[in-house]
Amino acid sequence: MWLVWDMSILLSALSLVIMLLLIARRVLQERRSTAAADQRRQLLTALIAFTENRDREALKAAILAVPAGVAINAGFEFLSLLRGAEHDDVLAAFKECGMPARVGRQLERGNVAERIHAAEMLAALDSEDASARLLSALAEDRSREVRIAAAIALSDLGSLPLLDFVLDNIGVAGQRSRRVIELFRRFPRTRFNELAVHASRADGVPVVRAAAIEALARAGGFGFAD
Repeated sequence: MWLVWDMSILLSALSLVIMLLLIARRVLQERRSTAAADQRRQLLTALIAFTENRDREALKAAILAVPAGVAINAGFEFLSLLRGAEHDDVLAAFKECGMPARVGRQLERGNVAERIHAAEMLAALDSEDASARLLSALAEDRSREVRIAAAIALSDLGSLPLLDFVLDNIGVAGQRSRRVIELFRRFPRTRFNELAVHASRADGVPVVRAAAIEALARAGGFGFAD
């Protein structure tokens, strides 16, 4: 009888401890989320101010004051809205703060979503080692979605390897991804002959063939449908 009571008390105490731990975890997550939102807001404010006053040192201080993940996410979003000299000036400030290296580390160590985002950001930053890092991700990353993102980024940089090499590294499963359509739409026009080969292959992966035909048709370069 006493054993039953002891076990009941022990289980109740254990349940209480687990509940308290879950509450503490939730509170900690909410605080981190609030802090990240505040940091993001501060950086975006600094970026907007920079477009008006061109105070690069103030912007660099704001970039370095927030965690790398916040700087990468907010920076990429803001850069996508800019054009011309403003875009180049903000990009230069990010480079001077060592952002390419921070993005490169995220490409190697982040989760899948972070690695995909890092591949996109590396293409935007266009640093000296961007192509090498992206080629490494294309060949070695364990996620096919990251490998496809790396291929798209390499295409944007004008450094995409031969298409057969790219498709081999993406893998058969990756070739069925709808993101292959995006890759082919951004394929360099000077290399459309590579797309034409895959568009003509009746025994090829259906998604790859359809994406190649669609990309060529959009560019007015598909004249061998039969």
